[in-house]
Amino acid sequence: MGRANGGVLLKAPIATGIVIDKVLAPYHDIAVLGVDSSWKMLRKAKARLEEHGVPFLLLRADLSRLPLRDNSVDGVQSVNGLHTFVERQKVVSEWLRVAKPESVISGSALIRGQEGTADAALDRFEQYGVYPMLRSGRFLVEELNNSGVEAIHHEMYGAVMFYAGHKKVEMLAENAG
Repeated sequence: MGRANGGVLLKAPIATGIVIDKVLAPYHDIAVLGVDSSWKMLRKAKARLEEHGVPFLLLRADLSRLPLRDNSVDGVQSVNGLHTFVERQKVVSEWLRVAKPESVISGSALIRGQEGTADAALDRFEQYGVYPMLRSGRFLVEELNNSGVEAIHHEMYGAVMFYAGHKKVEMLAENAG
């Protein structure tokens, strides 16, 4: 979040805003652009963000077709959101399209095969078609890299993988041309 200081942080999806609510501090000089497909989530996020006094805009949109200009945000964060998308590569491509050069793409995702208890819960969700489950941390890193994110750092904590990277250099040249 700090790498977007002085600019716009895209939270995609923002969900209820609970994560950003816990980390926003007076020294953060950011505007929050929260995108989610759920009105209910956006209403909850609005209530949380209003208490902080930071400028924010909440949009209900399809994350695989963001209604934003190219190179318009200073950072992208997706906390526990990436594993919920059926077409993750389209979503990541959109994040990269709207991210400015040198922007950090970061977040977390649930990963199978790390803990038995978590896998049992994820199995249940997958059986009901709720989430397209990620099979491994390595799979997600490769998928992000193939989508155009480079210099990916990641760490596993149980069934949660935290990741951060930025646009590939070739993508910066493509966007400029």
